[in-house]
Amino acid sequence: MAKLAERLTILNNAGQQLLTRLGYIKKVLAIPTQRPQFIGEPQFSKANTALLKKFPEFEANVEKTPGYELLTGKSKIFFDDLEPYYFAFVDVFEFKENAVACLNEAANSVTTLTMDDNPTLTISFFDLLTLYAQITFLQSMIEDRKLILAVYYKLFFFIRCTNEPNFARVANYAVACDNPVKIMQDELRTLTPTMTNTLISFFPLYSKMRTVAVLRKEGALSITLKPEEMTRPVTDKSIVQLGLDSQMTLWIVFGYLICPEALVPPGAIDLLKTALQEGFSLPLIRNVVLQIHNEFESMLGSYKGPKKEVSKFKKAPKEALDEFGKKGLQKHKEKRIYLRQELNSLVQLCTDQPGLLGPKFPLILSALSMAKSEVFWYFSHLKQAPPKGGKKFTEEESRDSRISELLFLIDSTCNIVRSNRQIIQRYYLEYLRGADLRKLREISTSQFMSAVGTGISQILRSAMDELSSVNENSDFKALRLNWFRIEASLSGKSSPTPLLKNRELVDRFNLITNHTKYVDDLDGLLERHASLAGLWYHKESFVDAFSRALKEGPNQPYHTLAFFRIMNEFPQTATNANPEERDEIGDGITQIAQRFFNEMTDRVVAILNEMAKNFISFDSQTADVNAAYMLLLKRKDVKVDKNAIVPVPPGSESNYRKRATPTIDRLRLYERNAFQLCSVLNKTEELVIFDQVLAPREYLKERIRDGLSKFIKASWQIDIGDEKHPEKALQRPTIFEKNLHSYINAIKTIENYVDLDIGVLVAEVLLQEAYVPALGKSNTLDWINVDDPEIYKFSEQSSIVFIAQWYGDFVARKLNTPGVVYSPLREGFVSRAGLPFRADLYADVTEMKSLCNIVGPYGCKMIDREVLKFILNMVNSLKETLSNNKNVLEELRMNFTVEAQCTESLKRLRDADSFMQKAIAIGNALYFRELLQKGQMQSVSENVPQIARSVQNSFSEYRRNTFMAPELLPMDLLAKDAGIPLETADQPLKRFLSKSIGSADAALWDYLPLMFAASFTSNVWREAVYKPVVEAHVNNAHTLAKAINDLIIAFKAVTTSTGDEKEIVTLLRSFVEISSIILLRIARQKADKHTPVDFPSVIIFMDKFVQASPLLTADVLEECLPYSLLRNEYSSIYSNRGKKEVSETF
Repeated sequence: MAKLAERLTILNNAGQQLLTRLGYIKKVLAIPTQRPQFIGEPQFSKANTALLKKFPEFEANVEKTPGYELLTGKSKIFFDDLEPYYFAFVDVFEFKENAVACLNEAANSVTTLTMDDNPTLTISFFDLLTLYAQITFLQSMIEDRKLILAVYYKLFFFIRCTNEPNFARVANYAVACDNPVKIMQDELRTLTPTMTNTLISFFPLYSKMRTVAVLRKEGALSITLKPEEMTRPVTDKSIVQLGLDSQMTLWIVFGYLICPEALVPPGAIDLLKTALQEGFSLPLIRNVVLQIHNEFESMLGSYKGPKKEVSKFKKAPKEALDEFGKKGLQKHKEKRIYLRQELNSLVQLCTDQPGLLGPKFPLILSALSMAKSEVFWYFSHLKQAPPKGGKKFTEEESRDSRISELLFLIDSTCNIVRSNRQIIQRYYLEYLRGADLRKLREISTSQFMSAVGTGISQILRSAMDELSSVNENSDFKALRLNWFRIEASLSGKSSPTPLLKNRELVDRFNLITNHTKYVDDLDGLLERHASLAGLWYHKESFVDAFSRALKEGPNQPYHTLAFFRIMNEFPQTATNANPEERDEIGDGITQIAQRFFNEMTDRVVAILNEMAKNFISFDSQTADVNAAYMLLLKRKDVKVDKNAIVPVPPGSESNYRKRATPTIDRLRLYERNAFQLCSVLNKTEELVIFDQVLAPREYLKERIRDGLSKFIKASWQIDIGDEKHPEKALQRPTIFEKNLHSYINAIKTIENYVDLDIGVLVAEVLLQEAYVPALGKSNTLDWINVDDPEIYKFSEQSSIVFIAQWYGDFVARKLNTPGVVYSPLREGFVSRAGLPFRADLYADVTEMKSLCNIVGPYGCKMIDREVLKFILNMVNSLKETLSNNKNVLEELRMNFTVEAQCTESLKRLRDADSFMQKAIAIGNALYFRELLQKGQMQSVSENVPQIARSVQNSFSEYRRNTFMAPELLPMDLLAKDAGIPLETADQPLKRFLSKSIGSADAALWDYLPLMFAASFTSNVWREAVYKPVVEAHVNNAHTLAKAINDLIIAFKAVTTSTGDEKEIVTLLRSFVEISSIILLRIARQKADKHTPVDFPSVIIFMDKFVQASPLLTADVLEECLPYSLLRNEYSSIYSNRGKKEVSETF
């Protein structure tokens, strides 16, 4: 009994460190890249086999084995690598020797070991027994232990020319560990009498721990079951002992495994069965487990004793395993439910009334300990295969969808305790100074002191003196060790005072030692009873539990916060025995934390997308087409196709009968989960994970930005082709804007739960989707000279590239489709009835305004660039025609007043029809640009009216910058970005057209008015018919008014040398004069194949041209075509065409 308390304390501490070292060694040796090179390498295989052939002895010629020279060749490296492993095995042997001696001495020298009589000694004794068994089994699982010992021994001799002194005994022990149960039984046979009585004494308490119904009935972990005792301190030993839940299972199993003779007394087999029914694996260290049923079956298979008892013993493991297969999972599930309920109650009560933490702290510790035990049981059994003969469970059967709640409650309880630690410390300091000290003095009478002896009496007096002067800085380690010494002394067979006569002292002093721990070892208690750091070694299941918590149940997402706090504890598993593991764990948890944040934010965005989809669906119910359908049903002359899809009435989902539909319930659950996850992310601005600082809200912000960007890209494109011929089209801007607002409204709902400015984020994303860096700054024309590859490389990054290309193709092809007309009246392009393509869906002021709202000035610039590229291509074709007709046009200039010569010149005109078609295409493109400008002006005026008015006022303060004066250029570009009509200051058009002007052909463009005037004899004007309902020619000839004006102004502004607008006016007047003469001559000629079908439609074009010109006035036309003539032609057109004919056309 000499210093038994000290020896047990030291051995338990040393055993824990040694167990950790062995666990780390086993882990390293299982990783090919980390273990010593000679293990598993083919070139060393023969040498390794020779060393192990007669281990622990060696053959005489082992050094001559092939591959042995490789070992000695790297002797220094291998020697240094193996030294930690070798001396770990030496330490294991030393520990085994001391532990066996201590356990045997304790068992033989104490009168009794029970939780009632000497709990401190009993706990320490069985903890050491458990450690001894765990270390022995763990060493037996290290398959390469013999090879490591053999190689190190040989290298030691090779380097130092002497034998390693510890090798013989360590090697023999390593061989003996091939049968760990036998060696433990042989060395601890003397423990049987003690174990027989002690283990059976655990039965009542252990049975209570395992039965949820009993725990509920007795209110073991409940504060509210007995309200009158709510504020009274916990003094019931059984409640404190509930914290030994997981330890007691190990004590019982290893106790009976080492001392099978202890199974003889009545009830022992039932106790063993109860313990074996807990599960099919027993933890050794971290994620290393022992299939305990197999060990018992193997051990009891060779057990010798009375036939009846042997038969009963042999059936026990199989019966326990079968019982676990039937009810084991359900029992543990019920226990987890019970623990969740009790912990939830404790969290709520202690949050509201922190003062309860003081008196009820032992109960809280026991609840935490039981919950921790259940958590580790769950994760260790989740993916563990049962032993042979056991019932196999699928992973889904073993899974608990609410395990995250239990983790959250453990973490929350620990946080409450830490934040109110002073309440607990002050309560128990007062308890120690008051009730504990007073009761101890009552017990320590002079008669009692003389009876226990001088040594114990001195320790008791010292303890009372210490208790009388305790404070918050007191360290009670010495007091607790002194009590351990007293308890060990009183438990000895040679004690002057029997232990049973000192029960009152034992109970009080054990209470005192617990109270002292609550004062000076609060963090240590939480670590022992509630730390979940060991879940690092079940990280795959841990990560899977997190992923499932994001999606399962109405409240589980909120519990994900606990996972991050638990991860911060993971590096604590790296002890001083293996400090190198700390960085490895740190890197691992950092990656896991980032993965968790990614999963959380992805889940939030997925939920927001689902919510947005519903918002869009609900919003679409109010579309005008749905209202039209309801009106059509009321008309008797309309028959609805039976296969028609009936639109959903707005608000129908809110009908009482439909409120419980899966769609609405799922939407509510999604919203709740999203808000819970956002609340978790909003808990902390920064989260420290190992050596990195993570910003949860930044993860969410980034994911929402990506989600919005993906939504924008996906929503712009719609499929209009089929499987064989897939084709992408652009969504209507109005529909896209409506859907975008619905999406933004959906994501804005999280602003109430997380500190994010969604408005700013949306603006950033829209700018990103509409801006291409290659376009340069906004107040320059640098973007005109950027090559296409520089633009198109941003196609995946920005949606505007696709939008601009689509609109470029739209202007080049769709608008030039026969039947598509630009209508000034409707301010947009319209399609003839029956045409499958509807131009008004994409090209009217309303659509342009929506487009500008979304893409902004940068996006408009990008679209304008594509349109200008098309105009430039058409202009280059016009240039070729002009060049071919240069001589004819020169003759026409000189002789247009002479009818015969003019007529002859017109007959020699080439490619007039092609020229006019291309000019009309340019007119369409220019009118599209005008629509884009109008849409931009409406957008800017509506969104930033102050800026719009300021720009407009500034722009109107000076004359139009017709000739691109550099000092006025920034104002022109600002006005363009604001959508203000530029008139003659359209600088992007001029800069683009300047690309088609060479130094030698600048004068060629002066023939442009002549070419347009001469083209009145082309088929384009012959087929030109004006429709009042759209105020346009059906072949878009009216767009030539803008084309001619803009082209003449632009080309002359670029080619002029004088910078005088009179030159431009002269060209425009010449067009009016020559055109009028040619038209009047056509009017008096007999009708032929060149005569216009509808001459009034051609004549009024001249009025349209002057109206479209920013530099001409009506008096210019009056000189050539009297107003009375134009009025008669207008009257003819508007009065002679029936509304029915017109309305059926468009």
